[in-house]
Amino acid sequence: MRHMELIPDDLQCASVLLFMLLLLILAFLAGAYLANRGAWTGIFLHDPLTKGMKPIQFQNRVKRLLDKKPGNAATLGLETGAHFQRINHRYGMQLGDEVLCQVYKVLCQHLDANEFMAREEGDSFFLFLLTQDTSLLQNRIDEIQKDIHKQTENLQSIIRLRQGACLVDGTQKDVDLLINRAKLALRQYVSGKGCVFYDAALMEAVRREELLNSLFASSLRQHEFQLYLQPKVTLKTNQCTHAEALVRWHHPRFGNICPSAFIPVFEKNGYIMELDRYMFEEVCRYLQTRNAAKKEKLMISINISRRHFQNPAFLEEYAEIKERYGIADGQIELELTESVFFNEEQIALVKQAVFRMHQLGFRCSLDDFGSGFSSLGLLKSFDVDAIKLDRIFFEDIAQKKAQDILCCLIELAHRLHIQVVAEGIETEEQLDFLRTTTCDMVQGYYYARPLPAAEYTAWLEQFHSVE
Repeated sequence: MRHMELIPDDLQCASVLLFMLLLLILAFLAGAYLANRGAWTGIFLHDPLTKGMKPIQFQNRVKRLLDKKPGNAATLGLETGAHFQRINHRYGMQLGDEVLCQVYKVLCQHLDANEFMAREEGDSFFLFLLTQDTSLLQNRIDEIQKDIHKQTENLQSIIRLRQGACLVDGTQKDVDLLINRAKLALRQYVSGKGCVFYDAALMEAVRREELLNSLFASSLRQHEFQLYLQPKVTLKTNQCTHAEALVRWHHPRFGNICPSAFIPVFEKNGYIMELDRYMFEEVCRYLQTRNAAKKEKLMISINISRRHFQNPAFLEEYAEIKERYGIADGQIELELTESVFFNEEQIALVKQAVFRMHQLGFRCSLDDFGSGFSSLGLLKSFDVDAIKLDRIFFEDIAQKKAQDILCCLIELAHRLHIQVVAEGIETEEQLDFLRTTTCDMVQGYYYARPLPAAEYTAWLEQFHSVE
């Protein structure tokens, strides 16, 4: 059966009808726009949450001002970061949106004439301020922070602003570049360090950071991260049955890369968790070899980044690795620094983690004890096996006051059944004083620098043979 075909007159008629229908639709849309012009403008030009300007408006307004060559100005980036994320998680998205609106209102209240701002996305805000005085700019940010704290003090998570800024050069009219530089400075922000300002040195630091990030995966595969061990000597017996594991990076092209250069970078991007796991397995591999050779049992401590405590389930993985290598309970100690205890929520997670460490056969110690303000309080709350007294205690060891403080700390730790390790010991004078105390172990250059695992084994044999 043949299909029916439209004759030319029918086709023309259908086309006319379709055209008229399109005209009606366009007329309806035009009428709707004219009747609701404000609402349509709001959708396209205003942030639906804060009702403020959108980034495109912000950029256009900055460009107009730059065309007029303003005197002093800065592009400032602010964001609430993980603190806001915790609010969303704990209280829900609706309250999170309300908090963002509160933050926006506070920011608006701190704008002077011809200054303006926009919410870029999520919890990020960009401000254009008419000042290039860095100290004045920091004071303004501090005042903003205080007011935000007042507005959100009923929340358990305090909103703390991450801060990054780019000072506007009178010759610079590339708005995208200015904003990107402010974002770049924002990414380099470290809690408690104040606003980060973009400059050439910052750009170079970013390039170095990007280089280190690009090298990480291949270096891990090629075992360019190497295990070093530094001995801990027991004062009472002058024996060495403990050591601290440290990471060193030997790159075939760039040589030895200092831990102080790469560890903060990997802390920031999360690579530190993968590196910690790698080093943990290296420690297990070393202990397995030593145990198989029927050598004296060695206990090794290894540093754990605070990033792990965002998901304490990492302990189960570590325990599985320990079992796989046949490492006995008590042979590995996990070292925590005071930085892991940065808020109440984190403290609760760490407390649970310490309890689980002991269940899984790990020891636990506090590193750099005494370098912060909350160290004594941590002893009350956490069931740790050892503390490492920070090297600052031994810098003026000849002073009676310093000696008295050390003796009191050591006595307090022992009353709590906690071992004491003195770290950073480099001189005979420091060692002589510690021998007059009940300090358990000593670690530092006086005995040995951190050594590659094979060299440490040789050093250990020689040390015990001499004794």
